[in-house]
Amino acid sequence: MKYILHHLSPRKGKLLLILLLMLIYAVLSGISLTAIMPLVSSIFRVDTQTSGILGSFNQYFLRYTPMQAVILISGLIVVIFLLRGIVGYAQRYLGAKLEEGIIKEIRDKLYTHIHALPLSYFVKEHSGHLIARATSDVDGIRRGIKDGFLPIIRETMLILVYGGIAIYLSPMLFLYTVAIFLPIFLIIQRLSMKLRHESERVQNRMAKVTRALSETFGGIKVIKAYAAEAEDKRRFDKLTLAHMRTMLKFERLSLIGTPLAEFMFALAIAVMLILGAYAIFIKHVLTASEFILFIG
Repeated sequence: MKYILHHLSPRKGKLLLILLLMLIYAVLSGISLTAIMPLVSSIFRVDTQTSGILGSFNQYFLRYTPMQAVILISGLIVVIFLLRGIVGYAQRYLGAKLEEGIIKEIRDKLYTHIHALPLSYFVKEHSGHLIARATSDVDGIRRGIKDGFLPIIRETMLILVYGGIAIYLSPMLFLYTVAIFLPIFLIIQRLSMKLRHESERVQNRMAKVTRALSETFGGIKVIKAYAAEAEDKRRFDKLTLAHMRTMLKFERLSLIGTPLAEFMFALAIAVMLILGAYAIFIKHVLTASEFILFIG
């Protein structure tokens, strides 16, 4: 992370613009979500006494006939999603431009560094290993930016906006939601860490296969001269077998992740529906449209 931040520091202007676009995207996402509430109220003419900021937003559309309100809300939703799409596109494009600029800079520095190394270094290091470092390792940094740094900030902003709406609607139900979804999040996080670890092992195994191929292509005359084809093939078979086993382990973890996550989320949603029904019909502390907005 420090290495990524080091390359981001000269690009503070672009980074701040990306962060601003992320914030606008999160706010627009929150506004698009709150449009559910007046839509339900306008169609079914329920929850007309909702108070607070959302109540005022709701009351504005209740002044119109159901048909007029639906047309207005539909137009609002279209405009919001259009703006959100434009902002999201701009943010992701600028993020990709920032990411590719950093990757180019790293590759150029690496290439310059390779030229500055003494010949003795190339005797000790295999060409396959060097190629793997120049490709796989740099791609790892790209993933750190594309799948780590920027998405974490974007998702954090969305969580803050959605969490703020949820707390405003029902602090107690929000706490129950956190208590239900936190264990699920931790389990998925643990599985993701294992997948990341296995992905690194797959890359390392592939680097060894690449290095073996490079050595074979470079020394094919020597191999044939000493009739070492069988030994070389046995060595390569061991490497491909190790790669296959590592890849299968990665696939097992990857394939089990989706059904496990779906089951846990279905269980959590079922509990949330029961709690919501209790808050609406028994405690009368939440309206139907507020609950729909909450789970939205």
